[in-house]
Amino acid sequence: MQIAEEIISIHTHITPHDLIDAEISFGRYGVSPKMVDIFVDLYKAIGIGAIKHIEDILEEVYGKDINIAEFARNFFTSIENAEERLIKDMDEAGISKAVVLDVLTSDYEIKHSDRLIRFTSEYYMRDLMKKNDGDYGPVPVGIKSYPKMRGIPTDEILEMAQDFKVPIVAHCSKGGIHGNQTASASNKLASPAQWAIALEKYPGLIVCLAHAGGCTDFVNYWTDGSSGWMKDIYTLMTTYPFVYVDVSYHDMAVHNPDRYFSALKKAIHSEIGNRIMFGDDRPFMLVEYTLKQWVDSFKEHLTIGEWNIICNKNPKVFLKGLL
Repeated sequence: MQIAEEIISIHTHITPHDLIDAEISFGRYGVSPKMVDIFVDLYKAIGIGAIKHIEDILEEVYGKDINIAEFARNFFTSIENAEERLIKDMDEAGISKAVVLDVLTSDYEIKHSDRLIRFTSEYYMRDLMKKNDGDYGPVPVGIKSYPKMRGIPTDEILEMAQDFKVPIVAHCSKGGIHGNQTASASNKLASPAQWAIALEKYPGLIVCLAHAGGCTDFVNYWTDGSSGWMKDIYTLMTTYPFVYVDVSYHDMAVHNPDRYFSALKKAIHSEIGNRIMFGDDRPFMLVEYTLKQWVDSFKEHLTIGEWNIICNKNPKVFLKGLL
């Protein structure tokens, strides 16, 4: 299959240990912050050989047989090395540009600014505004929001985003890290219902509800109309013209491609198909497959036209003026 002229991935990360906290790194495996600190010290002491020991500890303590090698290589590293590994993976997968979603801080520099489009962490923005009496400094290129931890962005940030047409990418699925609260409470913070309230107040927001409610909800909705977050997101998308979704970490694309791509094709050819975007969620997905395997699955199962819509045409509209 002929690849798109330019492939844009709307959702990736640079996540070395000094940019994020333990909970967001290995928290997805139920690993405590104290245990992650032990892993970091172990890696610093003996290098790449520590990965096998870490996997053994994960299996013994948590009962999980997980191959974390690729994820660990991107986590136990410097910012510079993490960026170079991302670019290398992008080259191998044929990705031209990627939106990098800062997780907690944005106070670092990158080398490949021609290919990596930075979305500032909302948490970093909040801290900046506190330090500067409400002044957030230069208008950011984009904002990354992770509502499962602290709720959707504040009115100050949402108002600024609407006024200056700053796009937002916000986690919107039941998966992910929920902090020191129940999963139910965390999901309520990140739910489409919360964005319905925000969008009624700020209808001009350009926002991507990342993960489209989660892979299972997405597939079930487009397969048989099942209730769930994707159904609620669909209502938002047909009500507000600047609401998008990405399909990052929809792991069924690799594990059950027939079912997944049947659903995705229906979505692409629906009335909201012009606001569905390709994404990856690297490096968190590296415990299951490589970035190239992820891209190849989409290229194999979509037509040239369908692939161009989600990896090229739609992201360019979402990122208007930023490319």
